[in-house]
Amino acid sequence: MTHTPRPPKNLVAALLFLSGATALVYELVWSKYLGNVLGNSGQAHAVVLATFMGGLALGAFVFGRTADRVKNPLALYGLLELGVGLYALAFPYVLGALEHVWLSVAPHVPEHLRVGPRLMVSALSLVVPTLLMGGTLPALVRHFAASLAGVRKELARLYAINSLGAAVGVYVAGTRLVPLIGLSASATLAAGLNVFLALAALALARQHPPAVVVG
Repeated sequence: MTHTPRPPKNLVAALLFLSGATALVYELVWSKYLGNVLGNSGQAHAVVLATFMGGLALGAFVFGRTADRVKNPLALYGLLELGVGLYALAFPYVLGALEHVWLSVAPHVPEHLRVGPRLMVSALSLVVPTLLMGGTLPALVRHFAASLAGVRKELARLYAINSLGAAVGVYVAGTRLVPLIGLSASATLAAGLNVFLALAALALARQHPPAVVVG
């Protein structure tokens, strides 16, 4: 076995805290965008919540398996954060394209059947970023699992940090960020933070390659 210095746990945990914060900023902002498309804020919040939970679960499953196979899970985390940030910048255009598709087919759909397809179009706009978000926690858990014996304890710690960041993010976004600078600027700011987190994680992954464990 060869040992290499690993980045400080608190530093990497700080990345996950900020990642959780940006995720809930997006949830708030995107629910407002979808409210404009759906014309019903209750439906918008329902589809955002359902898609977020489903996407996070699917992302944890898919990228949890991937994290077990990659050589550097911290680098995988960085790539996932980069994907989230870039998609957030493109989100208004993706939603606009999906809305255009819906408007082109809506006249051919009976009035009483339009709710389902409209919700489906909105949900499709959120599948990719939530899938990527769902993979961030498993990637970091796998990063620490190579050197820590208490995997369950580490998972609980990282999940708590991520959830705390989410709580702070939605509070700041709802009470300060969106009222002051608006939806578009809030999403852009969160995307910029995601890109920063990605670059920081990739730099740490390069400076602190994972230990090579035989067997």
